Formats: sequence, C-alpha cells, structure tokens
Amino acid sequence: MGIPTIHVGCMHFGHGRLQALINANDLDAVAVVDLDEDGARQSIASLSGDVPAYLSDRIYTSIGEAKAAHDAEACLIYASTTAHASLITDSLGLGLHTLCVKPVVTSQDELRQVMAAHRKAGDRMLVQG
Repeated sequence: MGIPTIHVGCMHFGHGRLQALINANDLDAVAVVDLDEDGARQSIASLSGDVPAYLSDRIYTSIGEAKAAHDAEACLIYASTTAHASLITDSLGLGLHTLCVKPVVTSQDELRQVMAAHRKAGDRMLVQG
C-alpha cells in the first residue's frame, strides 16, 4: 500500500490530477473532497485504470470529515484558487502533509494565515506543486 491521501477537487484540472493519483503506485486515494458531491461521483465514474471500488462512497465536503473517517497522511489540493488558503490551513491543522497547486494564496492576509498554519504544524510538510 502507498501513502494514504485525501484528494481535494474533482472537477476540471482536479479530475486530471485524480487520474494521475490513481495511476501512481506510491499514493492511494482513501477519500475525495468536493463541494459538488454529484459532480465528484461523475468524475470518479469517468476514471480509468485501477480505481478503488470504494472511492465513490468516500466523497466528503470537507477535509475534516474525510480525515475523521479515514486514516490519511497527506492531502493533495486541486480546488479553486480562492479556496486554497482555507483548505491548506485545514489540512495542516489536521496534521496532514499538504500539497497545493499554485497559486497557493491570493492575498498577503492569506499568505500570513498559511505561514502561521505551517509554523503550528511542526514537522508537517507544505509543498506548492
């Protein structure tokens, strides 16, 4: 088994990244997060390859819900840019290593929030992809 991950954002660009996650050998999607649960189900249904049978039953609207239900070590964020800062702070606050696509923030205030969350997270890694 690879590193258990929570994938955030299943539409558009996020769909392509979810397919890449499914194709990866060292990362395992244990849950997905998207505000549009029906859209996320459709996105998962259109994936190819070795898609975990359980994935369409593990769709949540928050990282907190997903983490409470599943043991994950990392969170991969591919959601809308305007949501990045709050998703990063949530993920780090839950003790997850966090990867987020750029741009990570859209304002100086968001940058301060992300920096503070990263400092509090101790040894949790924050990576911009």
